[in-house]
Amino acid sequence: MDLKQLAVDVLGLSGRLPAKHLLAKTRRICAELVTAGLIMEQHSGMIQKQAAGQYDVVLRACRFMTVRYAVRSGRQGSRMS
Repeated sequence: MDLKQLAVDVLGLSGRLPAKHLLAKTRRICAELVTAGLIMEQHSGMIQKQAAGQYDVVLRACRFMTVRYAVRSGRQGSRMS
């Protein structure tokens, strides 16, 4: 995925930031996601330079437990239609 597309469209960073700032912020965010166990750490580099100001990002999701959400109802016996 293109760095700018990931940074702006997915992570919500400003599209007016220069590529070097998008790169730095995306690296910090990816480090936090690795720490949280949401993406895998890649030793070969998850961000690769393609040309001046153009980078590709490869992220791999961790295989982890399924998140389950408990829904609590204020009333017993109520039905949802």
